[in-house]
Amino acid sequence: HPDRVMYSEYPDALVKRGLAKEGLQDWNGAVQDYTKAIQALRPKDGRADVAMPGSSRIQEGDGLGMNPLILIFRGNALG
Repeated sequence: HPDRVMYSEYPDALVKRGLAKEGLQDWNGAVQDYTKAIQALRPKDGRADVAMPGSSRIQEGDGLGMNPLILIFRGNALG
């Protein structure tokens, strides 16, 4: 289904791949992966993000919010 995130595009996998790309100094690739992770974590129905409980596993579009480290990682790669 085109609206579903594929297995290789799960947010945690994208973040880990982004970190690996940073290690290889592939800044544009890292930013792309972080951006995809952020988009996948946003609620698809327009709801606002809510705080993510510490025991939650992030899932595509569930509205749990996102780990703020993803935003920091993305900002660092853009810098």
